Amino acid sequence: MKTIKEIEREINAEIKSVTKETTKSEASAVKRRLVFLRQCKIYLETEPRPEFIASEIAATKRKLDLIPTHYEAWQVGKVLSKYNDPYNSFLTEMNYSNLKTQLKTLRFLYED
Repeated sequence: MKTIKEIEREINAEIKSVTKETTKSEASAVKRRLVFLRQCKIYLETEPRPEFIASEIAATKRKLDLIPTHYEAWQVGKVLSKYNDPYNSFLTEMNYSNLKTQLKTLRFLYED
């Protein structure tokens, strides 16, 4: 599991990687990475147990696996012609992309 010191080292390395020659797109990528790392640091300051993170990873995986199986039930009683892409609308309503981001973050924190 990652530690706060490891996250701080990554934050410092990202900050030091920015130079005068850094392009605008590279700088914005570093900013996004810093926001992610700082959120991870704040979460680690709450001292979560490794077992808790592992259980959250399993629960999030389970949710992500179940969401596509409920598409047929979601369609019942809906006028699908009002959606440009009904399946994408379903995924948006089920918060699928946020769950994928959550899983990615939890895996990042849990794995060395």
